Amino acid sequence: MLFRLVSLPPASVQGRFLRHYFQWVHRVSDPGRYDTGPNEIEKYERTLRHVPHRAYRRVLDVGCGEGAFTRRLAGAYPGAECRGMDISDRAVSRAATKASGAVRFAALDLLNEDPGGTFDLVVCAEMLYCAGRGERLRSIFGRFRSFMEPGAVLVLVHEWPEARRLYRHLDEDPGFRKVSEHPYEHPARPYAVTVYERVERRSAPAAHAPRLRTLPFRALLPAVALAVGTAAAGRPVMDELPLPAFSAPALQDRYERHAWPGRQFLALSRKGDGQAIEVVGDLAGAARVIVYVPGSGQSLASFDHSPESPGRAAHALYDEAARSGPGTAVIGWLGYDTPDLVNPQIVTIWPADRGAERLRSFLSALPPDVRISLVCHSYGSVVCGRAVAGLPVHDLVVTGSPGLGVRKVSDLRTRARVWAALGSNDDVFRPGVLIGPFGFGTDPVSAGFGARVIDGGDARHHMYLAPGSSTLARIAHIAVTGTEHAA
Repeated sequence: MLFRLVSLPPASVQGRFLRHYFQWVHRVSDPGRYDTGPNEIEKYERTLRHVPHRAYRRVLDVGCGEGAFTRRLAGAYPGAECRGMDISDRAVSRAATKASGAVRFAALDLLNEDPGGTFDLVVCAEMLYCAGRGERLRSIFGRFRSFMEPGAVLVLVHEWPEARRLYRHLDEDPGFRKVSEHPYEHPARPYAVTVYERVERRSAPAAHAPRLRTLPFRALLPAVALAVGTAAAGRPVMDELPLPAFSAPALQDRYERHAWPGRQFLALSRKGDGQAIEVVGDLAGAARVIVYVPGSGQSLASFDHSPESPGRAAHALYDEAARSGPGTAVIGWLGYDTPDLVNPQIVTIWPADRGAERLRSFLSALPPDVRISLVCHSYGSVVCGRAVAGLPVHDLVVTGSPGLGVRKVSDLRTRARVWAALGSNDDVFRPGVLIGPFGFGTDPVSAGFGARVIDGGDARHHMYLAPGSSTLARIAHIAVTGTEHAA
């Protein structure tokens, strides 16, 4: 979301921001452990295996960082001139000190500068996210096309399935042909190695994708506000899901009505992106209920997609809670219209307020004698923060949260204990501000907010509830008992 916002001004402004940002990232050597991390080394080996075997003459590594993979490329193709480019001067300087032979490095801003010459192998890994909007992605692919020879190979390595969104403009470009795609499941971060070939087009393309005329920067904020307001007013909102009585016969009747082998759906709708509420365990006889609220981009189609999707998260929490004994039911609650990452509403609390109204209605309908805990991820934590006031919730646990829509815990007006976890590898956008409907309030893991901070370990944004992880064990224990594990 940060990179998308930064891509709204002209490319020159975006380039200056990215240069300063990655200079800050590389204030320490090898900040992402790209030189030594076993996961990265395995990724390098897999990537090299998928590069088509040819006698390459000029090789370019785009977004090379401190040159860990560039050096491997040079070793794999010793007869080629190998170059690495990155926007950070610090990264390039460190890369140059570690390199030898025909490897060269340069500090270049791909949005506004060309590397010079042409190449027959171009590799770009974990960089396209920074482009932000689709128009900037098209511009980058246009630059790739301009310095790649006909028949040249382009190898892209990015998070999966996010790669599908990043490459959609490339798939539509007649100047490129997809050769192969190899997704890899990984407990920390799934990714894919995708190979394209530069092909001749019947009509010669312009050297670069045309630049759109942009608004003056001083007009940017009003334009964004207008776009967000228009989107909020015009987007259709799906109806709230109807609920049955919470008696055993009524629940069983509802589960059978939404027949899904081996699953218990309390409510289900396929309208729009879809909504669903799934029960794991015996809700009618439960003494404790954990309600899981997912974040942005979730839909019925992705209900079981990742560890933070409502289906998989609910089952993982239930399995972990069962270690403490019987009596806990878990509910995967996709009962609101989650905002998409490309929807301007995602920088506001408007979707959260609509979701909070529905969440309050659902929690108020639960049996009065059960112990309720909320586990809320990412944008879902904004929903929970806006909903929890005055409700009989014992514990509110948020993971990868951009904020809860308030400035401090006392503003939530709840007796619930508030817990917050943030992994060291979670890059969630936490603006730390709330101006009208824009922003999400104070960072919940900051000392001034007042939450009880949970050790998030090295979790990435979508991996807090991965089965077998220490963060899942901590969160489930808090949700069941209201206390952390003993050290």
